[in-house]
Amino acid sequence: MDIGRYLTQSWNLTVKNLGTMVAAAIVTMVLGTVTLGILYFPLMGGMYLMYLKAAKGQTPKFPELFSCMGKTLPMIGAGLMIGILTTIGLILLVIPGLVVLTWYMFTHIFMADQGMGAFAASRASKEFVKKQGVVMSFLFLLVVGVINAAGAALLWVGMFVT
Repeated sequence: MDIGRYLTQSWNLTVKNLGTMVAAAIVTMVLGTVTLGILYFPLMGGMYLMYLKAAKGQTPKFPELFSCMGKTLPMIGAGLMIGILTTIGLILLVIPGLVVLTWYMFTHIFMADQGMGAFAASRASKEFVKKQGVVMSFLFLLVVGVINAAGAALLWVGMFVT
């Protein structure tokens, strides 16, 4: 797994489709917050599909953000399942929780892209992570988490400054 290549590719796809991707991210954050997280997973599924389309050289369209709304309950169920298993793992000495989180980090992508149910997508995610290497996948998850935290911190700093 080449983390640098994935991050560079993701950044380039974002810049190339900046207006659409920023608008989709803002709508996802706002609707995810207003609905207390209920719409977060299907909206993220739509964003995953938009990025996959961009990665194939196609132009993502804003309405595609809503393309996974029909999968809301299964996506919430998968999120709850992963959250509960991760929490139990974290209580059991932290490392099992991090392993669970790493194994299942691609579950919602498989649900959105392949139309899989929660359990099939979880199995596919775990197999994908095993093929990529669990340690490298965890490092990828860690790097993405740090980038997300830095982005949130910068936004909050910007809010305080302005």
